This record gives sequence, C-alpha cells and structure tokens, in this order.
Amino acid sequence: MTDHFEPASSCLRRFHEGPRDGNRIVLFPFAGGNASSFFRFSELLAEEYDVWVVQYPGRLDRWDDTLPESVAALAREVVDAVDWSDSRPVSFFGHSMGAVVAFEATRMAELRGFGVASLVASASAPPQMAGERVARHLDDLASVRALEQLADLPSGALEGDATRDFLLKPLRADCRILSDYRPDDGVSVSANLLLAGGSADEDLEVSSLMGWSRLTRGTVTVKVFEGDHFYLWKNLASLVSWLGRELAPSQS
Repeated sequence: MTDHFEPASSCLRRFHEGPRDGNRIVLFPFAGGNASSFFRFSELLAEEYDVWVVQYPGRLDRWDDTLPESVAALAREVVDAVDWSDSRPVSFFGHSMGAVVAFEATRMAELRGFGVASLVASASAPPQMAGERVARHLDDLASVRALEQLADLPSGALEGDATRDFLLKPLRADCRILSDYRPDDGVSVSANLLLAGGSADEDLEVSSLMGWSRLTRGTVTVKVFEGDHFYLWKNLASLVSWLGRELAPSQS
C-alpha cells in the first residue's frame, strides 16, 4: 500500500492505493466534513480495500464549487462518478449525514440497475428521522456550539471570522439539505445493511438505529462501539476489523 492523491472525478478522492483485486468501498463524510476527515480511516481500510472518499462541494479543493443543494444532488454526483463497469463489488459507508447520502446513492444506483453490496450506516438516525434531528439545531443558526458538535469540532473552533467562514458555510449548507430530505414512503434498497453506533451517543439512541431495518430487503447487522457520536475516532482499528468480517461474505 502506498499513499498518494488521486482525484478520479469531481467528487471522489483516493488517498491510499489498496490491493488491485480488493473490493471497493466509498466513504461518505459527516455534515461539515470533507474527504480529508477520513484520511486515517482510508489508510487502515486500504490494507484490504480499494478505498474512495467523497469530497462534497464547497470545501477544500472544491471550495469554488457551489454548495450542495440537496441530498439527492450529492448522491447523484457519487453515482455518476463510480465506475460501475468494474466487476469488483462496491460498498458504501456513511457516517451521520453521510449515511443518509449513502442511502440515497444506493437507491439511485439500484434504480439504474447497479448493485451496492453493502450499505454501512454509522451514527445516523434512519433517513426519515435524520432531518428532524438536524432541524432542531437549525431553529437557531446562531447556536454555533450546536453546529460545532454536529461537525465534531472543539468548543470555540468557529469563533474566528476566517475559520467561521471556512467551516460554517458548508456545515450549515449540509444541515439544511439534510433537514429538507424525506425519502418516499415505503422506499427500500436491496443492499445488505450494517448499522454501527456509539454507546454514549447523546443524539442517537442505539435503539433508533434499528429504524434502518425497514429500509432494506437484505440482511441487517448491528454493532455498538464504546463512545459518543464520533465513536469511530477512538475505535478505528476495531471498526475496520468489524467491517472486514462483515463485508467479506457479501462480497465473495
């Protein structure tokens, strides 16, 4: 495995070269996040997988691109970018808002006749409820600390004008599109579903994860890690190990 930067399209980034015959996985960051947020995650996964990370518009090297207008627009961009002619199975992993975008991308891909082997929803309420959670924070956009918590930022991170503009604009845009997103009643996907969450997540009770089970016609697997909404930072090795065990059967 070697480290390099490969922008295959306008929205997908590959930071680490994995095995050429490795199954593929696409990582969808959280609200306010960017592809670099998952650099270390990508590094660990690349030992076994061909890893791609979504770079949402309006941040880092896509700073000049228009901020996202809808969850559907983000999902469509990813589906357009994935090489579906590649015979290797592909799975989607999304954390928090990223899980909702990954779900919509899975739905769109299946409508086009493309298969997603597994959808991993991490620290996210099911799509029909995720928007309601974010809407509570948007009731008072002056509540900067609430937005900092949504993006896993330390207290005071948004106090400086330059930093505020750099981080707050995409974060608010992400929160707005998530609050507006409502999947159609009865919509589901064929992909197998893996659900992961933190045992001490104040924004999401573990029982709420099971709401996702109604959205798949495949299998459902649940794993709870110690930690809060961003449990993955302290459990990356364990998370990668779990994914390696659970994704393998569906990608054989």
